Amino acid sequence: MLSLEPSLVKMERAERPTMHFTPEMEKLSKLSRDNPKLASVWNLMLGVPSETKKGGASSEISSNGVWTLKDPRSANAEIGHRTSQRFVDQAVDFIQAWKMAKP
Repeated sequence: MLSLEPSLVKMERAERPTMHFTPEMEKLSKLSRDNPKLASVWNLMLGVPSETKKGGASSEISSNGVWTLKDPRSANAEIGHRTSQRFVDQAVDFIQAWKMAKP
């Protein structure tokens, strides 16, 4: 939001959340330290409904609704722009690959 609509951001209210993960997510996180390819699996599990006993609902993951392992007070517009652009580029790459996969 700092790069898109900075007037909506109240940095003075920003605080680092306490993150809570299921035992399965904790185990996967530890395994991904030795095998970075597992990190994408870990990311996919975030936000999976808690009834599945796999990931955890948003309200269960973060103490304040912010999903980050970092301190949000270190954010700035440039980082936000680069991150948003990376998401857009990855989405475009996926769409292009999907178009090629269609019969």
